[in-house]
Parts: sequence; C-alpha cells; structure tokens
Amino acid sequence: MGPAFSTGPVASNSFIREATSTLILPKGPTGSSGVASLWVGMGTSKGDLIQSIADNWQSPNWAIFAYTLLSTSPTSQMPVQSDSTTAYAGDQITMHYKYDDASKNYTQYVSINGNLVHTLSTNDGFALGWGSAVECAWINTVITMDVADPNYKNTLAKGQGVTGDLVTSDGGKTWTVSKISIPGFDFSTGKIVTASSAATTTAKTTSKTTTAAAATTTASSSGAGTAARWAQCGGKL
Repeated sequence: MGPAFSTGPVASNSFIREATSTLILPKGPTGSSGVASLWVGMGTSKGDLIQSIADNWQSPNWAIFAYTLLSTSPTSQMPVQSDSTTAYAGDQITMHYKYDDASKNYTQYVSINGNLVHTLSTNDGFALGWGSAVECAWINTVITMDVADPNYKNTLAKGQGVTGDLVTSDGGKTWTVSKISIPGFDFSTGKIVTASSAATTTAKTTSKTTTAAAATTTASSSGAGTAARWAQCGGKL
C-alpha cells in the first residue's frame, strides 16, 4: 500500500452512519505478479474492516465484490465476501456503506454504472473512520455522521502526494470530498511515482512499488497488511 487518505477516529459521541464513494476503474495493471485491490474502507469498534473491493489478477478486467474482514482476535481477522461481478476499465464502481438501526448491521451496496450488483450485511459495531491507501482516484465521496462531529476534519491525514479535502456545510453532520487522488509509490526509492515515470516503474516487482493500483492480497486474514488498512480507516493498532 502507498500513501493514504485517512480519516478518524470519530468523536466519542458519534459514528459513521453512512459513506459512499465512486471509483472510475483504470486499466488493469501490467508487470505485476500479485493481486491489485482498489478499495475504500471503514474501521469499526469491533475491530472489523468494511471494505468493498475491485480486484485484478493478471487480467484486463476487474472482479467487483462486497467484502468484510471480521475480527477473530486482537491480531487476526476472517474475510467474508459476496459473489463477484466482472467490470471493465472506465466503469464507475460505487461503494456504499450504510448502518441499519434495526439489525445493527452495516450493509454494503456495490454498484457498477449505477446498477446494484452486490450486497453484504455484517454486524461490526460502529464505524470509526474511513479511508484508502492504494493508487487511484475517488470521486463524489460523502461521509455521514450519526451526530455532527465538527472536528472530524482535524483527523484527516494525507500521505505524500495525496490530494483531497473534507468539507462540511452542516456543522459536521455530513462531510464531502469531491475528488481524492492517491499517487503510486516506489518503495525502493521512497518517492511517489509521477505519470512520466509510471511506465518504467510498472515493471518492478510488487514488493517494491504500488504503481498501477498496487498489489495487496485481499484474502489475508491477519498480519501487517490488514492492520495497516484498518489503521488507515480510523482503527487503532
């Protein structure tokens, strides 16, 4: 994972009731031997990670599915997910997470070009933060609090080269970000990858770079990768 756009945790009297964001799928990465995963996630009070995913593995196309990592211990998580649907470069993938008072579950609604393709409902406690850390751009992000949190903007942390700002017009009940851009990152040099250098860096091994969407294994149920993603979504290590 590369530089993060990270928010949270929320104020002690509130939680994230609903969040939505849209990704315009890029072309599938080349020169990668691992799985590339694009996601926005929410870390929760139970230690879960709510995280719909666009996956790519040595293909020009993407697999789209709803996905949650359920906490099984302080150091491990168990993945549960929906079936997957194929999507293509240029498709708009909307990842919508919503808390239900009756069931006390969060439901993920995953849409492709406005058409709902998958749902997944899990009991996760309360969402504490929201974010992403893989090279891509997100548009039309809306994060809705249960109770207005006017200081939520102060929890925003942006990694090197990351752009996008939280804005509220109702005192902190609803936060929006028009566009979040997360650049590629070359771990061998410790520098972000610019558009002009991307063509040469995509051929590097996935252990050294997050160029072209980065390689992360979504099937991981424990370890540093999972912990890092949860922390970037408002969780506490």
